[in-house]
Amino acid sequence: MAIRLSGIASGLDTDSMVKKLVSAYSIKKQKYDKQLQKQEWIMSKWSDVNKKVYGFYAGTLSSMRLSGEYGVKTTYISRSEVAAITASSSAVVGSQTLSVKQLAASGYLTGGRLRLNGKNPETGTKLSDLGVSDGTIVVNGNTVKFTSDMTIGSLMDKFKSAGVNANYDNNTGRIYLSSTKSGLDGEFSVTAGDDAGLEALAKLGLMSVKDLNGNETSDMKRYRKISAADYDSSIEVNEKYEAKKITADSYRTTVEKDLKTATDNRKTLEESNNKLKEQLKNLSKDDYENETDYTNAVTELETKIADGDKKLEEYDKTISEKQALLDSDDALNAEVDRINGETLKELQDNAAAEIEMAKKIVGLYDSGALANSNDAARVTAQDSIIVLNGATYTNNSNSFSINGININATKTTTSVTQDAAGNTVETDDPVVITTSVDTQGMYDKIKKMFSEFNEMITYLDTLYYADSASGYEPLTSDEKEAMTDKQIEEWENKIKTALLRKDSTLSGFTSAMKNALIGTKVTIDGTDYTLSSFGIGTQSYFTAKDETRNNFHIDGNKDDAVSSSNSDKLMAAISSDPDKVVKFFTELSKNLYNAINDKMASTDLSSAFTIYNDKEMASQYSDYKDKVSTWEKKIADYEEKYYKKFSAMEVALSKLQSQQNSLANLFGSN
Repeated sequence: MAIRLSGIASGLDTDSMVKKLVSAYSIKKQKYDKQLQKQEWIMSKWSDVNKKVYGFYAGTLSSMRLSGEYGVKTTYISRSEVAAITASSSAVVGSQTLSVKQLAASGYLTGGRLRLNGKNPETGTKLSDLGVSDGTIVVNGNTVKFTSDMTIGSLMDKFKSAGVNANYDNNTGRIYLSSTKSGLDGEFSVTAGDDAGLEALAKLGLMSVKDLNGNETSDMKRYRKISAADYDSSIEVNEKYEAKKITADSYRTTVEKDLKTATDNRKTLEESNNKLKEQLKNLSKDDYENETDYTNAVTELETKIADGDKKLEEYDKTISEKQALLDSDDALNAEVDRINGETLKELQDNAAAEIEMAKKIVGLYDSGALANSNDAARVTAQDSIIVLNGATYTNNSNSFSINGININATKTTTSVTQDAAGNTVETDDPVVITTSVDTQGMYDKIKKMFSEFNEMITYLDTLYYADSASGYEPLTSDEKEAMTDKQIEEWENKIKTALLRKDSTLSGFTSAMKNALIGTKVTIDGTDYTLSSFGIGTQSYFTAKDETRNNFHIDGNKDDAVSSSNSDKLMAAISSDPDKVVKFFTELSKNLYNAINDKMASTDLSSAFTIYNDKEMASQYSDYKDKVSTWEKKIADYEEKYYKKFSAMEVALSKLQSQQNSLANLFGSN
């Protein structure tokens, strides 16, 4: 860079002179600055447009292509305190009876209160301080080894690792154990692995043997019963088995549910995977700044596709297995027998172990070694049991999904009393579930789709019919300095609003969508139906405003001033023949979806799922940036050139002045 001697000798404002000399070049640069700014605004505006279109396309419109989306059902239960009920599209219209026999419960053990020197022990108290020596405790079949120098807290961590929720509360001085799952599947066991383990359970208060009144608890009475020599464990095993075993009918329902879930999940995954494959197919190096980014993008998509294909294979295997069970009664019955057999074997093994444990516990109790467990309490895990239309169902939670009805049980319908003779009497007061077609719900879904369509199309038409911004260009820095912030904002908003005015791509897109709706004709039972058959259409070209010309109105829609006074054909059609309505609007949604999909197809100028030429615009933007950069360099070069000349002039003038001063001094001395 040349040394700038700004008017030292000449007294000239060289900075201003240089600025004027390069002004012609600055004007050319400003031209490209404005083009660059305007292109950036256009790209941003199109990006906003595309987000709105894609949101409608991938959201509401996509779901409305599926007939199940319209099958809205409403339910009523005669006593809401018994259960919360919802119905899916597959629910059977009519009345059903429901009895809730039993609610699901998680296994829970509240330990007896521990004391040490008259106080509650701390979490950090060693087991040896409580009289516990080295031993083993078996939790859910997992052996927990402990030593006397371990703390209560570290023992709780051991219990957690073995598969139960475990906590010691310093404030209450109690150990709390609970299952990690609800229902019988979440039932847990805590038994001694050896004599030291049994002693530890006793001293840690983990046995329910006495109530607060000092009487033996039901658990302790049971221990005495099953430790007796004449105890027949097979009776209780059979009772538990009858409660837990499954029938072919109930298992078939489970398999059908699993099959539907797997089939639905596979369909969703396949659609997603196909989109990823389409993205990979249309991937271009031109979309990325460098080879590495492009390679990473390809690898990421390929990995996702491979994972999806693997999961599809798993779904196919599951579907095949479930379908094989449904297709063969022998296979289904064999699987039921296998499951029931495993259940029976487990119950028998547990019974044998329980007898041995009961004998030891009774011995400890009689010796007074279970004092710490006097106020312990145990809640046994259980499955929920309901009866729907005479069929019995069990589950590890209180939620059921049966033939399109979703049931969340909250209260039993049974009560147990004793008659005059002292006999236990169980009575049941079933509730009634009534299911019907939700005509308003179906209407609202169709209304919602057109509302979202109108909102989107109005936005697009507002951009297309915007007022002209002729004479308005992006402002230079100098121009902004002469304006207020508000004036700048208003000026730029004027330009931004008109960026897509009369844009052919925009009008082509809106026309394609409108034509897809108006042009849809569906033949049902020999009769042709169009949107007008259901009282849906646009306003007259001469009546509607420019920005609402492509809006669709539903006759009788109370929220639409244009058509609210007309006869409601859509609701009448839904009420009389909902299947016909579903068939038509499913097909209509497909046609509109396909029309938008065609417009969003990848080309040499645009990316997939994009309705505008984003690749072309990005290329233009890059060209403008290059031109701005080129002119910035040119201006800098010219400035450097002129400053060099002015600096040389200043040096020459400075020398001349020096010579003159020398001569003046010389003559003056004589």
